[in-house]
Amino acid sequence: MSNATFKSNRGEFNNKNNALKDMVMGHMAMDVEIAIKTTAGTPVDTGGMKSEVRHFKSRGNQWRVEAGKEYSAVQEFGTRNGKPFKNYTTSGTSAGWFGRAIDSVVRNKVSYIMEARKALDL
Repeated sequence: MSNATFKSNRGEFNNKNNALKDMVMGHMAMDVEIAIKTTAGTPVDTGGMKSEVRHFKSRGNQWRVEAGKEYSAVQEFGTRNGKPFKNYTTSGTSAGWFGRAIDSVVRNKVSYIMEARKALDL
């Protein structure tokens, strides 16, 4: 019989994995907010809708991006009472602005992972 002993590295692995996920998701959430405010074709009349977009870590320790204005969902969907919007106040803006911002960030997911991996020395 050998004198081999088992040493678990599960705690260290889980800590590093959680740090990687948190860094990646936090950076992606921040970039979704930036895209909404700068490049996603978000409708603008007074700027109130863009000014209330925020990324934050929720109570469940998950990253979220929210558009706080009460009419943000209607603007994202592009219809009210079943009738599609025909003209947005600002040219180049349209429905789907939140989704476009997410899509633009998700396209670069591998680079977010590689950046976090390098920062955490993994």
